[in-house]
Amino acid sequence: MTGVVLKDVDLSNKNLTGTALSRVDFRGANLDGVDLRGINLSGANLSGVDLSNKDLTGTILSEVDLSNLDLTGTILTAANLSGANLDGVDLRDKDLTGTILSEVDLKNKDLTGTVLKHSRINIIVNNYNNIMFRLV
Repeated sequence: MTGVVLKDVDLSNKNLTGTALSRVDFRGANLDGVDLRGINLSGANLSGVDLSNKDLTGTILSEVDLSNLDLTGTILTAANLSGANLDGVDLRDKDLTGTILSEVDLKNKDLTGTVLKHSRINIIVNNYNNIMFRLV
């Protein structure tokens, strides 16, 4: 289903296990009751999608614009957020154990109470050096 447009579609309680959903346009779609654990959503458009209280364990969200989405209660352990836009996303008190955060702008992020155990974070310093932190 790569690149499919599912804008405003009600997918509530659908079984999408094992489905390739990269670059899918989910704008405004209803994903209530959908098991998104471990699903590849890289490059998907999730604008207007309610991801609060969802279990996104192991979900691939690379290059996804999550800006200003409410992730209250969302589980992101072992998720791949490489290149994701997290502007306006509250990461305080989030458990990001095992999460990949390479090429994610964490500048001005309040990480108070955030668990980053076994996470991978790549940052660019002065646009010259790519430094990788692996938190154990």
